[in-house]
Amino acid sequence: MRVYTPTCRMCGSRGVLDDVDAESYRLWRFAGMNILDAFPDFDADQRELLISGTHAHCWERMWAGHDE
Repeated sequence: MRVYTPTCRMCGSRGVLDDVDAESYRLWRFAGMNILDAFPDFDADQRELLISGTHAHCWERMWAGHDE
């Protein structure tokens, strides 16, 4: 299924993830399953896009100059 993500607070655009497993999405979004368990094959960027709508390039801009 195609999932439109929340609006990114950095750039104001929404993201799209294609081929999201509908059952995994339901378990995460509506049944409270941990996103790591629901989407074990997604990378951190994909999971963050689902959670907050923040794109990988926006995340890097947001944290540029901050040391870990």
